[in-house]
Amino acid sequence: MADAGPQQAGGVALVERLLVTHRAQMLAIARSMLGDAHDAEDAVQRASLLAWRKAAQLRDTGAALAWLATITRRVCLQIGRERPDWDLLSEPPGGDAPTTWALDPALQVAAADLLARLRAAFAALPEQARLVWRLKFEENLPNPEIAARTGLTRGAVGSQVYRARTALRRATTG
Repeated sequence: MADAGPQQAGGVALVERLLVTHRAQMLAIARSMLGDAHDAEDAVQRASLLAWRKAAQLRDTGAALAWLATITRRVCLQIGRERPDWDLLSEPPGGDAPTTWALDPALQVAAADLLARLRAAFAALPEQARLVWRLKFEENLPNPEIAARTGLTRGAVGSQVYRARTALRRATTG
């Protein structure tokens, strides 16, 4: 049975406990995606703030890690889009390989595995889906503009985004 959401079951204390409990995992995800300790700390801060704001969306506290991981990944992607040299398929900038992290070895392995699965899933997408994804999430273009640039219909753009998101979610959640 799912727990009550944070707003009903202790609110502030529950969200605070979840953020403290899962901070290391959030940091590992951010570090693996951004490759920079300072950017990773910033991402975890932003993700924590966003989690506070969206606490009512958490219906099952047993799924808190997955929920926080999703928020963290989205924040990292947003930070990455702000960096002109960042590319999801390349190694993290700064030469900071996951093996040099001062984290729990199990977290290092989990974060490296997650990033490898995400990269592989992205690379396996059809070329057009990768293009649509980059236009949508790296250049922040609206669907009508993506449709105009690619020659697709707006509906086809939406379908490409949905399929790519589904494939990437599958790759990162199991």
